[in-house]
Amino acid sequence: MTNNNIKEDERVVELQRKIGSDTYQLVSIFLLASIVYKQFILITPFSSYMTELIAFLGGSAYVVFKNIMIGNDINAYCVIGTKNPTIIKYLFSSLISSLTITTLLVINDYTRYQQNKERIFIIFLCMFSYWFLSHWGLNRLSKKRVDKIAKQYEDK
Repeated sequence: MTNNNIKEDERVVELQRKIGSDTYQLVSIFLLASIVYKQFILITPFSSYMTELIAFLGGSAYVVFKNIMIGNDINAYCVIGTKNPTIIKYLFSSLISSLTITTLLVINDYTRYQQNKERIFIIFLCMFSYWFLSHWGLNRLSKKRVDKIAKQYEDK
């Protein structure tokens, strides 16, 4: 077997893709850990971890939109094209995410939020609506794309 045949073998290609995927996950975890460490432990200005944040958000956006464009259903808990996630799941995930972010922000700067408790509620509402709308919108976009691709294959 020549070297060219080994490179084109589907098992080798699959293994290379798995290694790349694992590497991306590790880099994302380290970027996120660096952001959290610099923001909450070292309490450094935004400019010191801006590069990590841009790299993390850019990579995450690329992965999500690339999966949507190729037709992968981003709902891991749903069967492709048959089952819609309920509004309860959107509300629950938005509630957990917004509570976590609000709690971290209050812990980070307790003195500022202690004097203005309405601000905590406003932050919670903004985060809740942002997470709900973005989660719902991305899942809707994913569902439309999956259905469009499924319809193309059914027509053939």
